[in-house]
Amino acid sequence: MTQESIKNEVMPVVQQAKELQVTDSATEQTAAEILKVIKSLLKKVQEQFGPAVEAAHKAHKEALAVKKGFEDPLKKAEKQVKASIGSYRARLEAEAAAERQRLEEEARKKAEEERKKEAETLRKAGEAAAAAVKMHTPVNVEPVKPVVLPPKPQGFHTRANWKAKVVDIKSLCHAVSCGVVSTDAVLPNMPVLNALARQDKGKMCVPGVLPYNDAIVSSSGSKDISVTEF
Repeated sequence: MTQESIKNEVMPVVQQAKELQVTDSATEQTAAEILKVIKSLLKKVQEQFGPAVEAAHKAHKEALAVKKGFEDPLKKAEKQVKASIGSYRARLEAEAAAERQRLEEEARKKAEEERKKEAETLRKAGEAAAAAVKMHTPVNVEPVKPVVLPPKPQGFHTRANWKAKVVDIKSLCHAVSCGVVSTDAVLPNMPVLNALARQDKGKMCVPGVLPYNDAIVSSSGSKDISVTEF
């Protein structure tokens, strides 16, 4: 059987199904007959093309498995090396930040000592008011030069990659309900909700959720089709 001959059988049935409107018992019976024809044609299509598709799929899976066998160790090695570099760079930046903070604190203390000496000089000169003003004047600390980090290897770059971690789902949902956070920040867990719907059916009572019957129409040997009923 050629593709053209199968097409000549398939297309009229597809068109017939497209034009069909089930409105009474007669047209419902016609629909049932069409389903039988569709089932028969699906079997022909599988017999004609199934083996070639399965063979190609098998070859594809085998080629992917061989490729994966080489790629996975390399990707793991790449991840380990990048993690090691990332940890090293994070340690350098943390040390640089700590050193900058130490230098800033040292500069601040030095400025405060200078202010104290100047105030004491004013006090000894009999200028108590000026000395008091001096002591309450904020110190001016010169910006500390940033610590120079070792240069990165040529061709290697790091960039900020901020991510979010949910630590309190109830607080997040409360923020969404208050309008502080967009509803895009949360997604419903449909497997859980659908399980509740199957359990409680039309009596399901969950705020913001509407239960509905996605009824299934089936015929012997063919795939089930859902028909939504609200």
